[in-house]
Amino acid sequence: SVAAPVSQFPTAAQYATDYEAAFSDTAPPFSAQAYDSTGFCIAGILEAAIAAGGVPERAAVVEGVRGLPLLSALTGDFKFNEIGDPETATYFVLQANVADWNANELIERLEIAPPQ
Repeated sequence: SVAAPVSQFPTAAQYATDYEAAFSDTAPPFSAQAYDSTGFCIAGILEAAIAAGGVPERAAVVEGVRGLPLLSALTGDFKFNEIGDPETATYFVLQANVADWNANELIERLEIAPPQ
């Protein structure tokens, strides 16, 4: 899978605690990735706005995201390549718990080059 339970991301512990406090539920699959993606977009927009001295054009935002340095996020460290994909793709081999996704057991975490 490209998603893992939030518990598989050690740096997401506070996020998981805050999520449960706010919503009285366990953080769902992909929520930590969505949180990180939003942060990347905001960082790219900010870079583009600074470079433009105001409201940036769409192309400048794309370049702003592509030009971001190594980012440490809830789900790991990210750097984007020239076409905007993460330089490393993360895949999770899980023993599935059909009744409770967050109880899945991580068998192996693979960090490889993303598909072309």
